[in-house]
Amino acid sequence: MADQTKSVHLYSKPTHYKKELVWNTQKAYSDLINHFIQIMTFDSSYYLDLFNNQKQSPLVRSLEKRERKHHSLGSAFGQNAIDHAVKELHNHFNRIKNKLFGFCTHQQRGILPYVSSIALLNASLLDLDELLILQGLLQKEKGTTEKSKEKEEFYHQLIQEISALSVEQREEKRSEVRTMFYEKLEHWKLPLVKLVPLQLDSRLYTIEKARHIKADFVISVKLLGCKKRVEIPLSTSSSSLRRLAQYPNGSPILCLKGNQVRVSVPFEKKVNLQKTKGVLGVDAGITDLLFTSNGKTYGSFSGMRAFYEEVLEPKLKQRSKIRAKMKQYQKRLKKTSCSSQKEWLRGKISRWAAMLNGEKNLQTCQRKYAHRVEAELGRAIKPFVQDVNKIKMLVAMESLDLSEFDRGKQNNKRDSSWVRGQLLKKTKEQLKWAGIPFVEVDPAYTSQACPICDYIDRANRQGKLFVCTVCKHQADADHNASINIANRALDEKITQVSIQFAYSTKKRHEAIKEIYSERHRSYLESCLLTA
Repeated sequence: MADQTKSVHLYSKPTHYKKELVWNTQKAYSDLINHFIQIMTFDSSYYLDLFNNQKQSPLVRSLEKRERKHHSLGSAFGQNAIDHAVKELHNHFNRIKNKLFGFCTHQQRGILPYVSSIALLNASLLDLDELLILQGLLQKEKGTTEKSKEKEEFYHQLIQEISALSVEQREEKRSEVRTMFYEKLEHWKLPLVKLVPLQLDSRLYTIEKARHIKADFVISVKLLGCKKRVEIPLSTSSSSLRRLAQYPNGSPILCLKGNQVRVSVPFEKKVNLQKTKGVLGVDAGITDLLFTSNGKTYGSFSGMRAFYEEVLEPKLKQRSKIRAKMKQYQKRLKKTSCSSQKEWLRGKISRWAAMLNGEKNLQTCQRKYAHRVEAELGRAIKPFVQDVNKIKMLVAMESLDLSEFDRGKQNNKRDSSWVRGQLLKKTKEQLKWAGIPFVEVDPAYTSQACPICDYIDRANRQGKLFVCTVCKHQADADHNASINIANRALDEKITQVSIQFAYSTKKRHEAIKEIYSERHRSYLESCLLTA
């Protein structure tokens, strides 16, 4: 059983005064999050808590209490703000750690153990004795559970590797890791927030059913500069009302969205995962949105391509031309010293800017395009999930962002509204909600590999047709990819390689290609024996 979370949205059109109160509170809340991010980023004593996402650690809580006197948001907003800051920095620090791990794996550097463990990485940053830290962790992990045994084995392995080094070598490696980490921290953009929604809890709000007014609920919320809570009426759809009544609700978030106040209330549904028989591979494509290994297709993007190329793309090109003209005149304005020429150029720039700002027709087309894409995704995903729910199979999907594949500037731009994980993301959300189990597999070479002889070659794929250049196996290209995805879900060798080189794309692809090469050689040998 697993808990699946979604949200319902409630809206209000408050007075100008209430909108200003919400905006001021959001701005102060966002500034406080950024303030905490700045403090913790440049104080290494917080790093271990950030790596472990320890929002409730004494060090983090003492920082919030110390800074409380410098802001007027109160303890509740202050604690929520520092929780948000810890989450942002936890993700940021993990991205740096993963980058270092991938770099060390690819370069085969001797400092790999120091970036594979949070404890050793933190020891390097603080220049602490890593052996003492590992021995302490080993004592803590003495237990009988499977997880404890795995950690014990991991720490034993690290102690053996590091004990083989001299004191000077260990100091040198800690210094190298420290230098690399701080170099990334200095040059990577910090996760500073702009205007984040207000995270509410029981200390900050109450919500009740509305009485004597045309609204569904009234939320009373604490806002900056108000001694009493501000009441805001909220309305929503009948479907959202049903879900709020049907499932347990969580703590809402409140934000200003355009001229409206939006309150998002999360709700949880307990889902029992289905027992499955067999694996169903699913390929996310362009022409066919979803193509399964049992030969079924769901949805198509062909109509959206035509809309983009015939309607939206010409308007986007026109806007690019206007921007290019503006830049030309702006460059000329900087270079010229003649006052009459400057006045003429300013007039030109002003007219081009007015044309650019007045392109409401383009914005309408973009919204229409985005809406149609969303609708097309829904039309593909809904019947797919219904069919899978009937056949009770484990779904195998690629773990990828299709934008990695360079199909040219125009194609990448056209598909950007959905290609970047939207199709797969929404499909996975619907599968989770329905209690249908799925696995994600490495996407490398699924569209180029032959499922019969395991031969990999770009020439195997010819548009929508797959023809193996060795064994002459023919199939629809998307169907062929879905079969490879289904096979890969149960392929222990490739799964192991994907875990081993999770942060080194080049090494991972090389290892996968070598596995296929070995299997292809075995296929050729078996063909010779049977000939």
